[in-house]
Amino acid sequence: MINLNDMVLFAKVAELEGISAAARILNIPKSRVSRRISTLENDLGVRLIERTTRAIQLTEMGTIFLHHCRRIVEESESAVESMNNMRETPRGNLRVSVSFAIGQYLVAPYLGEFAKLYPDIKINLDLSNRHVDLITEGYDLVIRVGEQEDSSLMTKRIGQARAKLCAAPDYLEKYGSPSSLEELSRHKLLMMSDSFDLKQFIFENQSGELRSVDVMPNDTVNDFTALRSMVEDGCGISLMPEYIIRDAIQNGRLVQVLPDWQSKIISYYILYPSRKGLTKKARAWIDFFEQKFKMNTRV
Repeated sequence: MINLNDMVLFAKVAELEGISAAARILNIPKSRVSRRISTLENDLGVRLIERTTRAIQLTEMGTIFLHHCRRIVEESESAVESMNNMRETPRGNLRVSVSFAIGQYLVAPYLGEFAKLYPDIKINLDLSNRHVDLITEGYDLVIRVGEQEDSSLMTKRIGQARAKLCAAPDYLEKYGSPSSLEELSRHKLLMMSDSFDLKQFIFENQSGELRSVDVMPNDTVNDFTALRSMVEDGCGISLMPEYIIRDAIQNGRLVQVLPDWQSKIISYYILYPSRKGLTKKARAWIDFFEQKFKMNTRV
């Protein structure tokens, strides 16, 4: 099989009209250049150049072959230029996986702005609560909650938030508002079924004191939007991220319960395969949404 590198080398020898000149420009020994040209001729079964003490002369077959070699050189240069352009200008398909809640509340409101800012990036956003395998499933980026244990991936924290207890005014009017964490067990509690611990709430107050409360949820849901809807309908008390319930509290649909207590800090991380392989399109997404996350999450 013909070595494509030898075809590129032959094109350079022909361009500079000499083996010595090509060796000097490419910074390789003259003897190696001569040997590789000879190997190429042997592989082709034809003579490509006539050698003299002062210069080389292309044979008829060499002239024909040179046209094909130049096309290979041009295509390779075009390929490199294309890759450089992709690194310099964010473009191409970008596959991102996020949970339903993150996608709905922290990503979706800004997708249009991102798309207008980077029109050459084709977004493929997958909303799913399952933990995807970034490498085997071909994602460029994955956003996850909590500390990450996969040391093979690069991680970057892009935001932090806390969860707060809340309930609908109708529920509190009917069942009363708990005056302490211990009283939570007497109330109807709703929880995310994807929570790390379905048997405990862990709270922190302004002084940094931590308290754990055993819970027995009446209902569990694996989507925060559905969970918030149940809470707004007066089905019970729940612990949800502040950014999810912010507008409902501002509009009076929900009321914060035991406001002196909230969850421990929740960290949001973006994962990607390696720093070296981070493309411009991925970097554009990270920089853009890191700003949006920090704007919308608070501790």
